[in-house]
Amino acid sequence: MAERARDAGIPVVALAGRITLPPHVLAEYGVVAAVSLLDLVADPQDAMTQAGRWLTRATVHALEGA
Repeated sequence: MAERARDAGIPVVALAGRITLPPHVLAEYGVVAAVSLLDLVADPQDAMTQAGRWLTRATVHALEGA
């Protein structure tokens, strides 16, 4: 999906529970910002049970940094 967006000139913001790829690799796919929920909350269970809350915060964090 990110490659197709990149090819169309559309920047990509990645939000995920955990992001394991380094920023330079993400950038190759057109990802301009990436936030892992586990960078915002230490407890994986909390990240899953409160996913909406943490995805909202991750989105704000990504857009402020993008």
